[in-house]
Amino acid sequence: LVILIVNQLVIVILFVLFINVSSFLLNNKLSIDNIVKISNFNSLESTQSVNQNIIISNVCKSSTRLQMGLFDSLFGKKATASASHILVSGKDARSLLLQLKQDISKSKNVEESFAKAARQYSSCPSAKNGGSLGNFSQGQMVPAFDKVVFKEALKTVHGPVSTPFGEHLIYISERSE
Repeated sequence: LVILIVNQLVIVILFVLFINVSSFLLNNKLSIDNIVKISNFNSLESTQSVNQNIIISNVCKSSTRLQMGLFDSLFGKKATASASHILVSGKDARSLLLQLKQDISKSKNVEESFAKAARQYSSCPSAKNGGSLGNFSQGQMVPAFDKVVFKEALKTVHGPVSTPFGEHLIYISERSE
């Protein structure tokens, strides 16, 4: 009886996830080909890595996020945060970001200076919004990015942080536990 209940629960969870992912892809007019182009995959990656790349790519591409919350009452609500980033890639990315971090940290208004630098230097489409990624839940970003956003101090510049997308400076505006 327990096995039957567990099997039925797994089927329901898989069905709900399928519906949410399908809806997300349709709402954002994404196909597997577009996801591959957005994420710049050169080789087959693990499912977890692919999912994380899709989510961060979509956050950068359209500042939207998959809103689930269906199981919050069962598993508890995940922490959320609001952050901005500056994404730079290339061989000099790290040194550029270290210099930017130093310059931004000396500013009287760090948040405003960060947004200005993001507009000027970031290669992510979020640059037009001062690098703002909006609100997102823990686990939606690639692990290195997620770790900084949900563990480090607020209202300060962190990084450079390396991800498959390049090097990031991260400014965390707020976080709920």
